[in-house]
Amino acid sequence: MKHLLLSLALALVACGDPGVDTPPADDGDDGGLQPRPDAGAEPEAQPEATPEVQPEPEATPEATPEPEVPVDPLDGLRDQALRDALNAMVSGHRVYNYGQARDFMYGIRAAIDVIDGQIECVYTGRKTPPDQTRTPGGFNTEHSWPRSEGADIEPELSDLHHLFPTTEEANQERASLPFGETSCAGSACPWDDGGSEMGAQSGRGDVFQVRALRQGDIARAHFYFAIRYNRRIDAAEETTLRQWHAQDPPDDRERARNDAIERFQNNRNPFVDRPDLVDLISDL
Repeated sequence: MKHLLLSLALALVACGDPGVDTPPADDGDDGGLQPRPDAGAEPEAQPEATPEVQPEPEATPEATPEPEVPVDPLDGLRDQALRDALNAMVSGHRVYNYGQARDFMYGIRAAIDVIDGQIECVYTGRKTPPDQTRTPGGFNTEHSWPRSEGADIEPELSDLHHLFPTTEEANQERASLPFGETSCAGSACPWDDGGSEMGAQSGRGDVFQVRALRQGDIARAHFYFAIRYNRRIDAAEETTLRQWHAQDPPDDRERARNDAIERFQNNRNPFVDRPDLVDLISDL
């Protein structure tokens, strides 16, 4: 019996205890596991990280420079200083003789005063077609600044800025009278036509009153002449002309005439371009 138990125990030992974990023998199969690197092996090189590209800052647009404001050579000038500056601007114009000036006016060499095929009297408003003469339809040329007061020599004689077409009758009635407001009314005046009158002014004698539609044109022509030729306008006449200038400002027709004259004479009437200048000169 003892031998039987001993034999059974030995048999159990030989077969192994199923309750005891026995490490499996190393048969070379790693069961899908990667081998561990040797302790002394070099680590695999990692790829260099691509540096993050920073976007370039947007260019700041350059500020648009402010346009240069042209310097006004008349800025801040008054009275005699302004007279002198204006004289420098309008002097030295291209001079023609009197016959040439009339050719420019009446459509012979140009058509400064031909509008819609008609020439119009500045005083009466009467019209006549040009006929290639300097006296179309009984018209002739008026010196708004009278010849007897200094417009009888060149360049004053032929300066287009103060020459205007008129009927012969109106030209004769005005003669060299100063401009002013008559004291007569309508038919009571010795002469009137188209709104212009010749008659007495209270306390002054006979004057010539231009029709309302062209009073400003005549006033600014007088102001130009006074500046261009360094003349002075009589105080009583100047008062009237300033009123006419204010009541009848430059219109498109007068500005167009100023442009046309510039093409020939190379100068302008500054009081047509800048009516405000009149108030900056206390004595014209």
